This record gives sequence, C-alpha cells and structure tokens, in this order.
Amino acid sequence: MIKVQIECLRIVRCLLLLRIDDSLYSSLDSAFYNMLQWHSNYLKFEVGSPYLLRQHASALLMAISSEPCSAKTNRVLSELLSKCCCAWFYRATRNEVTEFSQTTLLSACLHVVTWALQRDEVVYFHEYIVKYLREFLLSASFNKCLSQLITSSVILRKSNDRRYVHTPLPNVGAVLLHENGPQLIIPQAYSVYFLTTLWRLMELQTCQNRNADNKLLVDALMSPSIVASLVEYLTLLTTNLNHYLCSNFYAKIEVKFVYKLLNCVDLLKHFNSAQILQLAYNYLCCLGAEHIQEIEQLFECIIFNTKYLNVSDLALNKWKDVFVSLVQTHYIIVESSNISLSKSSHTNAILSRDWPYFFFKLMLQNFIDNSTQKTTVDFTERDVLEMTLMLVTQLEDSSSNLNIVTPTEELMYAMAAFMGPESEFLSDEIRPLLRKHLLRFYGKYKDYTFEFDKAALGKCTFESLYSLFVDHFQATSYGDELFGSLVLVPMAQKYDSKWRRRMWSDYAPALCYLNCDESLLINGISAYLEPVEEEESLIKSYAHALSTNDVRVGSLPYKIAKYHVEHFRRKSQK
Repeated sequence: MIKVQIECLRIVRCLLLLRIDDSLYSSLDSAFYNMLQWHSNYLKFEVGSPYLLRQHASALLMAISSEPCSAKTNRVLSELLSKCCCAWFYRATRNEVTEFSQTTLLSACLHVVTWALQRDEVVYFHEYIVKYLREFLLSASFNKCLSQLITSSVILRKSNDRRYVHTPLPNVGAVLLHENGPQLIIPQAYSVYFLTTLWRLMELQTCQNRNADNKLLVDALMSPSIVASLVEYLTLLTTNLNHYLCSNFYAKIEVKFVYKLLNCVDLLKHFNSAQILQLAYNYLCCLGAEHIQEIEQLFECIIFNTKYLNVSDLALNKWKDVFVSLVQTHYIIVESSNISLSKSSHTNAILSRDWPYFFFKLMLQNFIDNSTQKTTVDFTERDVLEMTLMLVTQLEDSSSNLNIVTPTEELMYAMAAFMGPESEFLSDEIRPLLRKHLLRFYGKYKDYTFEFDKAALGKCTFESLYSLFVDHFQATSYGDELFGSLVLVPMAQKYDSKWRRRMWSDYAPALCYLNCDESLLINGISAYLEPVEEEESLIKSYAHALSTNDVRVGSLPYKIAKYHVEHFRRKSQK
C-alpha cells in the first residue's frame, strides 16, 4: 500500500507541475497536511527503520513543493513543513547518513525550503537554515557522508564496455545489441542529490541577497575537512573522469553538481590555473545539448580567458565566438505547445576530446570529398591554421597534463594542416607558425614510437591518410621542407619496413622533391641510418634510385640511400 501511495504522489506531482487544473492543489491541502502530520509523529530517520516510510515522506514533500510559487500561502502547512525539516535534520546531525532513502529525504527537505524561499516564506524556515542546516553541515555525520563522495561517484567509476564482448547469435536474434543498454547501479551512499540541492539553495539565497544566512552555510561548507574532500574529488576529475558514463541518464545529476563546484570561487582557490584549465576541459567533453549554457559559460570564464591562456583578448574572443556558434547548432528548441515532463531524446556529448582540431577535420573531409564546405562566415584557411595551432599549443602549454589527442593523432592533425585548398602552408605568414609547431611536436615526441597500425575510433587510419598526404605532397608541395619532414616520419628505421618500401617503390617519383633540414627530423638523420637496412628489396630500391637519379645529390633521401647501399656492399665483400 505504501508503494502504491508513493507512485500516486509522484503522479500527483506531475499533474501539479503540468498546471492542468489550478484548483487541484487546494483540494489536496488537507490530505497533504494529514500525511505530513503522520510522518512528523511516526517517521524514524535512523538506519534500520522502514526505508519505505522515508521514501513516502520524500515523495510527499516533492508533491507539496510542486504548487506554483505564486499560489496563496498556507501558514499551517508551512509551519508543519518547517517543523519536519528541523526534526529530520536534527536526527541526521546525530546519526549516520548511510542509506539512500536518508539522503533522498534530506534532499527533499532542502527542495521544500528552496520552494518556500521562492514564495517569500523565509520567515518559516529561518531557524531551520541558521541552526539545524548549519549544525548538520558542521557535524561528523555530514563529513562522513561527504567523504563517500569519491567512492560513490558514478562519473569517477571505471567501466568496461561489455555491450560488444559477445557477438549476437546467428539468425535467431537471441542477443540484442543496442547503444544504451542498462549498465549502471547507483550506490546506497550516493550523496550527490543532497549536495546539488544544497548548492541550489545557496545560489537562490545569493540571488535574493540573503547574504547573512548564506554566509553561515558557505562558512560551514568551507571548513577544512569538507574542502579537503571536495578538492580531492575535483582533483580526481582532472584525470579520471569517465566520459562514457557521463552520458548515462543517471549520471546527469552529478554532471550538474560538478558545474556548481566549478562556479565556487572559494573552492577554486585551492587549485592553480593549470589544474582548473584541465578540469574544465575534461568536463566540457561530457556535456550534451541540454548543457549549452554551461558550455558557453566555461568558454567565457576559463577556456578562452586571458587568465589561463597567454593570448590577446581580441583573438580569444574571436575563437570563442567561432566555437560557440558551432555549439549553438545543437540547441534543442521545444515549442511552447509541446512542453511536457517527458524527454523524447537523449544527447551525447557535443564536444569530442579533440574539439580544438574541429576545423582541421573539416578541412581534411573537404579535401577527401573535393568540396569547399564552409562552417562559418569569413573564416579562411589561414584563420583556421592560426587559430587551431595557437589554441592547441596554448592549451597544452598552459596545462602540462592536458593531452588533447594521442601522439599519433597529433601527427595526423599536423599532416592535415598541409591539406587545405589554398596551400597556405607556403605563405610567409603561416610558415613560421607551422615551423614552430612542428619543432615543438618533434621535440616533444623524440623518444616516442608512433602507433601507425592502431586505428582510432571514428577516425581514418594513418595508412589511408598517409597515402593521401604523399599524393598531395607530389602535387602541391613544391619541395617544401616542412611538408617533407612529415612525409619522412614513418620512414625512420625503427618503424616497419613497409613504410619505406611504399615510399621507395610506389611513391618513388616524390623522392626527387623530398628534402628538409636535419633539425626537422625526429632524432636527426641517425634515426634513418641506424640500425642499418637488411631487407634486400629495399636495398635494391635504394640502389635503383641512386643509379637513375630519382633522388637529388645531397638531399636526405640521397644520403639515406647511399649510406645503406654502401654498408650493404661492404658487408657483402667480407
């Protein structure tokens, strides 16, 4: 019977929120009062008492707080609500809060108080805020509840995607695979619902200029033990945020909570600018279409802010406007006649991990499709190169632990920079920027072995891109040394010989244009000479290129081929 009443109260809440019948609430006033009076007398907050009663009380409070804020005040009901909130928080202060129905009830109490403040009924709840709520925030019970934030977090949880572990059985359809299969269990000690409602109450008090009451709560929350737990939680989010689970419906409340923490100035004082930038960047990459305002706010306050990036205001504002225009295309517009409590669709994150490279991806796609698609007005290839290279460099330099893409993907994006329709890599304005970017890239990964055969999810393989890249080199490079240095990367001796075979046979005509300064080679020319080549087919290709003058005397391919051929001859003569 209690479960039936809980569901009925949830249905009543929906009816009240839809505002179908303005007289519905007044007809339920006495019923709400009587049920609340019963809970005031008989509900036990402690663990071990019936959890269904706490769930029932929570559903009742949420139904009561569904009345329009403009409706007439019921003094008797408001006084009883205050009495219940004070009593349950008093018990929470003196007992452990470890069960989900306990935090749900406390969250419902805070929701009622927030609703009452919106109705200008603070007089009934002033004592609750300054005494009972504050005492709870200072209690060992709340400290213990908050200390479980990390262990109970959904978005910090490690997960293995098991949806495609087993292939479906043939023909019988016994295994159904779909993108949003059930996988998540909310832990008993999940305190995020309570914390989110608490932050919403404090935000409302700030908006209503109730600074004295709000300062009491803020000071209580900023006590050393609580701050330590929140700082540890945010620190873990900088590196361990699970973007896959962030898209889960049940994790959305925690995603909202993180945004509230990012807006807490007193909390951010415990982080340096690099940590804040890394946290904001990771968090951005898990926000969907329902969080567009949050994305715009983070762009404004952190990502494109001179406090975090060493770029002029003019450039940052221009870049911000460009990416905001991209994000705004995902706005979900709901007609006023279609407003409902249901959600017909669920959106994944708008910004992928490599969103600063978006225009490079677009430029590459246009190259493949041989089209000239434009995403923004008055945004030329030169603008794309300047913005992308400078933004990526600034983001990674400002936060050393911020890795936008893998090293191999970064190499592929560097190649994409040379594949624009206007060949801006040849211009005097862009060349210094490209040179600086490549030298930084080569120095950064001088001891790294690129994974050319590893496919990145949702992206083309390196092999297919490299083929297009070398073709483009032959057609438009004019022997440019920056372009050529990228062509040479897979030809180092530590990589599979197939890359050298392909270049010295399939793309042999390109060798006559290929040359660059040795400073543009990762680990210098020695990486192309040692260990010496032992594959005879390649030695033959080297000898053929030397004998037919396919390589220019003094060029890097000439030096490489000559070195390996001479070493092979000396070895054969012994």
